[in-house]
Amino acid sequence: MEQPVNYKHKINFSISSSIQPTRNSQNRYKKCNESTWVDGPINNWDKIINNHWNITRNNNYTVVLKKLNNSKNITPKELNELQIFYQIYSDKYISIGCIGKYFGITQDPITKDIIIIMPYYNSGDLIHYISNDFYNISWETKLKHLWHIAIGLTNIHKAKIVHRDLHSGNIFFDGNIPYIGDLGISKSATEFKNGVQNPMLRTK
Repeated sequence: MEQPVNYKHKINFSISSSIQPTRNSQNRYKKCNESTWVDGPINNWDKIINNHWNITRNNNYTVVLKKLNNSKNITPKELNELQIFYQIYSDKYISIGCIGKYFGITQDPITKDIIIIMPYYNSGDLIHYISNDFYNISWETKLKHLWHIAIGLTNIHKAKIVHRDLHSGNIFFDGNIPYIGDLGISKSATEFKNGVQNPMLRTK
């Protein structure tokens, strides 16, 4: 039996004191909450001063908390979404441009369920972005969006990852820049052989 997941880079703070709930975010993620990360993510690591890094942060940063229900004893194999992102991010030869970020994980202080911390994309997903302002978006801009989406998909493939669930609902916009997200059912390309998926890997 696999042991519960133990990520050494978990977000190191009390969720009750450092993240403040804002409102439900139902137009992008199911069962997710929009919240404010008081300290915010690190923007820059500057030179070492008195044996300590001089760190600048983006304070009061809006994030989305994606809660995995009944996950207090989750195994590394089950936490696929973060593992896939880590595989992409840890390859120094692969750009993570146009791929949605993950800041880390924390736990619900009451239920002990795992919570994935992600950026809040202020322009929604692709279908909301286009439908809200379709006639005012030039064809040049639309082609640029397609180009950025293609870059994100190329970067995922360079990391030997197959997304397996790419659609308008998991392409998110922060301002005018699209990001491919929702890597929950992605798979390593090494799990595919000769273009045929192992039947054991197929989703039901």
